Amino acid sequence: MRRLAARVPRLSEVTSRVLEDGRLLLRFRDTPFEEPVLARFVSDGTLKLLAYLTILHDPELPTLIGIEEPENQLHPYLMRGLVEECRDAAASGRGSSPLTVGARGRCGSPR
Repeated sequence: MRRLAARVPRLSEVTSRVLEDGRLLLRFRDTPFEEPVLARFVSDGTLKLLAYLTILHDPELPTLIGIEEPENQLHPYLMRGLVEECRDAAASGRGSSPLTVGARGRCGSPR
């Protein structure tokens, strides 16, 4: 939550609860509001960033993480933060180095 709040302005709280049927209920609270809202009322970009941060900080980080077109639905302001998070995960020794594939199949490490 701390990392997500640092990347998404005004986000002050994310709560989760497992429902009886096994689904996960997520609620988000913006600083100016008293009551949190359900995830379906939160931007797609915030949900995508939450998913990326969840996988990047999983104690059992997978060997390979594929992120296709992360710029879709993710505000350009958040892209730099996502790259930093990927680099931090790679530098932690828990995963492999970041690798990018450009539009024409060019490969390289992000700089």
